[in-house]
Amino acid sequence: MGYLFRIAGCTVFAAVTFAQTSGTIAGVLRFAPDRAAAGAVAVAENLSTGQTWRTQADDDGRVVFPALPVGDYAVRAELEGFEPVLYRRVTLHAAETVELDFEMRPAVLRTSVTVVERVPAPELAGVAAGNRIESAEIASLPINGRDYARFSLLSPGAVGRGNFIADLSFNSLHTVHNQFAIDGVDASRVDQPYMANGYERGARLLTGSLDTIAEFRVESGVYRAEFGRAAGSVINIVTRSGGNRLHGTIFEHLRNSVLDARNFFAPAGPKPAFRLNTFGGSFSGPLRREKTFWSATYEGSRQRIGVTAGGTVPSEALRAEVRKTSPALSEIVDLYPRGSSATGNPLVDLYSVVRSSRVREDTGSVRIDHRVSNRDSFFFRANVNDSRVSGPLFAVTPAAMGLLDKQNVPVRTANLAFEHQHVFSARFLNTLLAGVQRWGSQIDTAQPFPLTSVTGLTAAPGTRGWSLQNADSAQLGDSMTLVRGRHTLKWGATLWRVRVNRRTLPTTSMSFTSLDDFIRNRIASVTATPADPGHGTLATQAGAYAQDSLRLGPVSLDFGLRYDFETVPRDLYRATRPFDPRAGALAASGAPYFRGNRRNFAPRLGLAWRARPRLTARAGYGVFWQMYPISVAAINVPRNTLPGNTTVVRQQAPDLAFPFGAFLARGTTALPTAAGFDWDRRDIYAQHWDFSLTFDAGRDTLVRASYVGSHALNLRRNMNINFFEPALGRRPIAGFGDVSLETNTGRSIYHALQVALRRRMSRRIQAGVNYTFGHAIDDVQDQGIGSAQPQDNRNLRAERGHAAVDARHNLSFNLLLELGGGWKIASLGLVRGGLPNTVLIGSNTFGNANLTNQRPDAVAGESPYPPQRTIAHWFNSASFRLPARGTFGNLGRNTVRGPSFAQADFSVLKDFAVREGKTLQFRAEFYNLPNHPIFEQPNAVFGGASFGRVLNTFGKTVGAGTPRQVQLVLRFGF
Repeated sequence: MGYLFRIAGCTVFAAVTFAQTSGTIAGVLRFAPDRAAAGAVAVAENLSTGQTWRTQADDDGRVVFPALPVGDYAVRAELEGFEPVLYRRVTLHAAETVELDFEMRPAVLRTSVTVVERVPAPELAGVAAGNRIESAEIASLPINGRDYARFSLLSPGAVGRGNFIADLSFNSLHTVHNQFAIDGVDASRVDQPYMANGYERGARLLTGSLDTIAEFRVESGVYRAEFGRAAGSVINIVTRSGGNRLHGTIFEHLRNSVLDARNFFAPAGPKPAFRLNTFGGSFSGPLRREKTFWSATYEGSRQRIGVTAGGTVPSEALRAEVRKTSPALSEIVDLYPRGSSATGNPLVDLYSVVRSSRVREDTGSVRIDHRVSNRDSFFFRANVNDSRVSGPLFAVTPAAMGLLDKQNVPVRTANLAFEHQHVFSARFLNTLLAGVQRWGSQIDTAQPFPLTSVTGLTAAPGTRGWSLQNADSAQLGDSMTLVRGRHTLKWGATLWRVRVNRRTLPTTSMSFTSLDDFIRNRIASVTATPADPGHGTLATQAGAYAQDSLRLGPVSLDFGLRYDFETVPRDLYRATRPFDPRAGALAASGAPYFRGNRRNFAPRLGLAWRARPRLTARAGYGVFWQMYPISVAAINVPRNTLPGNTTVVRQQAPDLAFPFGAFLARGTTALPTAAGFDWDRRDIYAQHWDFSLTFDAGRDTLVRASYVGSHALNLRRNMNINFFEPALGRRPIAGFGDVSLETNTGRSIYHALQVALRRRMSRRIQAGVNYTFGHAIDDVQDQGIGSAQPQDNRNLRAERGHAAVDARHNLSFNLLLELGGGWKIASLGLVRGGLPNTVLIGSNTFGNANLTNQRPDAVAGESPYPPQRTIAHWFNSASFRLPARGTFGNLGRNTVRGPSFAQADFSVLKDFAVREGKTLQFRAEFYNLPNHPIFEQPNAVFGGASFGRVLNTFGKTVGAGTPRQVQLVLRFGF
């Protein structure tokens, strides 16, 4: 058998799957010792639905089931005169191939069956190696807020920078370089490539309950050509289908602040109140046995959260000075809350506050699977998520700590999928997938006062506007798979029609670059954004690919070529006028925003060598294009023709002060703001390469060591090309104020050693550990984290530095341990080093009115950190100084690092047998059980009273980085 196993590993081909929702079972049928069992029949039976698939071995004894639904199968090989060979349970995962070896033995007089218990691990078979989270882990691991996006962080090279659901980076690529799908259908926000949810406002449930997930899979690194539209990763959720038996689960999750630890920064007094109630049920069964199946799930969540936040506000002395010197600002200074304690600066106080936020969420899904015949089958699925968040905006934006601070944000997401599969023959099949993703939001954070930022104060009160947005993506795709000898050929194409409709109310903002300027009412800049009565922005995306999986002895090869194309975004009525940098003016109505890109070819090559029965070496290289999110075109360009769209700076109006209405009326001063694109704007793409060794350590344990590298080009950089020019005494482009230009000139490089250990459920233990030692460098800020505007447009080399997601050491682990007697223990943990941050000055010493990403000078010989770092004194102020007038700071970008992150969550589970087929499960989940404080980045604005001070915890409400929280769960299943 050992010899035959080696042969099977060398000769069985890997069939590629479609839409990330199915897998492949392949095998070689042989007579001992080494003769092909041509003509033998193999049968695969789904243990849940009873559905069967049948195929016949070719002349080389090969059999393949190229596109089976994920699940558990019994696989049987039969030939007259020989004993049947049976694999009782083969677990099939999405986008993976399970290779089986069948040794046919002559039949004896009595009927007998050769039963094979051990199934080879899929990770030893295929060329591409993604990361998956299996159903047992999904059901048992403690996930704070039932946010299944956190499973992504259990992948090698994955980094979570913040507590937001969508804040995910893979192999150093930016947080906006991912794509999300449910059953292969786009599940993003559409306007931006984030996972669709409650707009990061406190809602945690995604488009579908955790109970709907059969499998969670992450494709990162060098993945196959059938996956595209993402330079970083493709994350796919495969949903559950029904079976021949009626199953159901009813659950209730309860949390109460009585069981939780106090937030590190909570003010003295009663513990902030917290109530969370999550409830629902999941049911499935047959409509017609072995033919038609259904499943339905509902989950609701109600939260009342005491949110703790901290920052700096004007002291009584500063308030008095402002009222005395600039009485016009009295109504603005009254927006700030009173401080709770003093700082070293008599003009600035610390402030800590607790306010209540309310979150309501409802999510539901329905799925129907039907097998029409042995040749045709289909499924239809509909998911809907509805949420509303109301309460303080500082729960999301810490600076929004004004007395009028508020948010009211309803969001609704719908995701529909229809898939039809037709089998022409056992080796030739076609799959069609159609779907719609619709995401709509309304954000009400409007106030009757301008948004006010003052360098030296972290609180920034005032309006943050009102907007209404509806975005949808409709897709239609088809894929064909053909097995020819040692080749598995696959080709297909998909179209996405993307649309974003948006409407807003007017907003204004003003900036003061020092406390003294605030006292004297000397505004540095004022920005007015008029109301957008409503615009629709459209784009069409297309992806096509062809690939071949080939086996040559002990070597497996994947060749693939993908082509991605996106039309230039346009206004629904072709009425907008983009800024054309070639002419230095607005283009004609309906003119294209930029030259379209038609050369987005992406070759992929993967190689796997089965050097030993337990050892596989892999290498790969590929190019991966990122589709352009149309949000920038949908938001900025339509404003070009709206009256009152302007920015006024002090260099143009030396007497600029509040109230600023008269300054906005000056035609020669309040010049129109414009937005456009570099005419030769290039699409973002990344080159990935890797080399790995995977070793089967026995007892269903795999160990993988990998070198992973990536090089990304054309990263998004936003540039204002019309800053005030001190040498000219005016802006260089006459007739305009700020001119925002979308360019793609950024680059990044990444090298890493990644080690992963994974143990499938064996002897009641299932575990995974991932460690990454890596270094990432780029020359532009991740647009999902901060502004992509450089300090100096003429010196982009100064922007090169550590990437914002550069975690040198990054560790994740998960564990599921069955203790017997119905008891289980589960754990999930994340540990990483501190992430880079940039020290800023909040002003402009060069004189061009650029207040974004301005940095100080570095003092030679001084460490940026004090001898003893504390949360009140994380940076050494003596290592920085203000640049000389007329110069930019010489400090690099992302030169300092914040606190490290370490969190371990645990759950204890007990299953009680009520009666046959019915169980009651009690679970206690402990998030951040040691209650180790996890801090966010320190304030990095040099010169202020809060410089170098940590003001908030990493997580404030629900999710990663909160103080210890306890959840009690009761689940009844049948």
